[in-house]
Amino acid sequence: MKVLFISLLILIPITGLHAQVTIGSTDDPAPAALLDLKEHPPTNNNVTAETGGLLLPRVKLSDPTVFGLTGSDGNLLNKTGMLVYNVNEKRSKGLVKAIYQWTGDKWELLRKVTTTGGSPGSALTKKVIYESLKDGDGKPIGADPTRTVSIGRFEFRLDRSNVLDKGSTKTFRSIPQIRIKVGESGTFRWYFNQYWDLDLQPSGQINNSYSFEYMNKSLTAGNWTECTITDNIIHTMSLLERNEMWLFDHINSKIYNVQFLALGNSTSDDAHPKTYAIIAREY
Repeated sequence: MKVLFISLLILIPITGLHAQVTIGSTDDPAPAALLDLKEHPPTNNNVTAETGGLLLPRVKLSDPTVFGLTGSDGNLLNKTGMLVYNVNEKRSKGLVKAIYQWTGDKWELLRKVTTTGGSPGSALTKKVIYESLKDGDGKPIGADPTRTVSIGRFEFRLDRSNVLDKGSTKTFRSIPQIRIKVGESGTFRWYFNQYWDLDLQPSGQINNSYSFEYMNKSLTAGNWTECTITDNIIHTMSLLERNEMWLFDHINSKIYNVQFLALGNSTSDDAHPKTYAIIAREY
């Protein structure tokens, strides 16, 4: 009995010491951390490692609603918070190659929440605003196709190549374009609005507009595709136009709103766009 009591006294402090664990160094773990992975204490830049990071187990998920890991004891709720890296891209089930967390009843894609102001969880916004390309005399000659906006799996730009005015003279019109930058080719659905003569309408009123909807538009990964083709006609942008696109990505369950703008002074002698902008939001 005395031996058992002494043994318990010895084990109590050892158990307390191991309630928190550091892996990678002999330093104490950070307060409130049950597990701390680090090579050394934080530097002035808050860096704790240089040679490596946490490598999650790589698994092949087949359905986000099925736990699927054979080591489960059947209690799926107590697996809440488990992290894995899925190597199986299965678009029919909405699965991509990424980090997933188990929420208790499904695998959920682990996303980075980025805000541009306002409350946490507001839309991720990417944008580019630039001046028109200019000729040797300093006169604007149109949009710059090298200035792009990337958001989610997509990239957007305004292209001016092969756009002709009446006759055979190059114009200052431009074409909104989209391509898949990350991931595989696919079929998508989007809605497009065109508004023009923006400075000629009373505030809040736009009379000149055109709309169309793509139900199933195929995009080939890496290839640029015009956003505004209907009946084999390319609808280009000119001065004082705003084109707006709503795109649904069924793989990541995300909605994108993209606005293309061509701005300038319509009353000047050189009535061509001086400034271009692309603003994209992810919801």
